[in-house]
Amino acid sequence: MNGRSAPPRVQIAALNRLQSGLTTVLVLVAVVALAFTATNVTMFAIRHEVSPWIAWLLDPMVAVALGAVLIVDGRLSEYGVTPSGWASGLRWFAGLGTWVMNCWGSLWPEGSAFGVPRLVDPAGLVLHSIPLSS
Repeated sequence: MNGRSAPPRVQIAALNRLQSGLTTVLVLVAVVALAFTATNVTMFAIRHEVSPWIAWLLDPMVAVALGAVLIVDGRLSEYGVTPSGWASGLRWFAGLGTWVMNCWGSLWPEGSAFGVPRLVDPAGLVLHSIPLSS
């Protein structure tokens, strides 16, 4: 290079393309992760005697609530507005609820009631936690 930087409009265009590419990749990752967790949560619900006809609704319902609160919180923060405690509660409840439903069989593989996990399946725990951290 000759030591000169690109004009600002060229830099902005390059940054917009980079951001667009990153957004595309993140949306693809989110769709794949949602498919994985939807399957796990649906099977969890069926094993707990929820009709298969409605069990599949559980994960999309939680995912939409969590996605909406994350998007709105992000937009509010751009304007310096702090979301209410309800938004924070929904975010934590939906996130932790989905994680527990995905990991239930790995935390309590012996089928015991809720309590301190005694026979945790570490590989299963990691396997079912990864899509939720994406």
